[in-house]
Amino acid sequence: MKKIIILLITICSLSSCRFYMDEDFDDLDFKFENNSETDIQLLLLENNSDTVLPNLLSNLLITYSVSANSCKDIVIGNCDYKSLSIFILNKNVFNNNSWNNIKDNYLIEQRYFLSKKDLETLNFEIPYPPSSNMENMNIIKWK
Repeated sequence: MKKIIILLITICSLSSCRFYMDEDFDDLDFKFENNSETDIQLLLLENNSDTVLPNLLSNLLITYSVSANSCKDIVIGNCDYKSLSIFILNKNVFNNNSWNNIKDNYLIEQRYFLSKKDLETLNFEIPYPPSSNMENMNIIKWK
């Protein structure tokens, strides 16, 4: 009887853990469309509503280069995203400046703060520059 109880507790624990993993830690798969004439660098942070760039470049979730007038399929595995911050920089600025200079002088072109609902509204296809169906989303332009 004791073994059966232990087995049932173990099964319940594992199934609830699996449910949690399925619910909160999914792959985030989206397409980023660079419709500009400039090569850009994307800096991604999950669950960050702050407009401040992190002190260290290594604190970013991931970075991607996207060539002018092209698309990039992006997959972030095992991601606990409720929102996604995308900092968009000119690629030359990113390559030719120190991280401290970029951070201290906020040398970004634009910042998107997208919720899960925003990503669903966009059908997981994120355009740059922003499209008209992004007008009610949290988009900040600096330049």
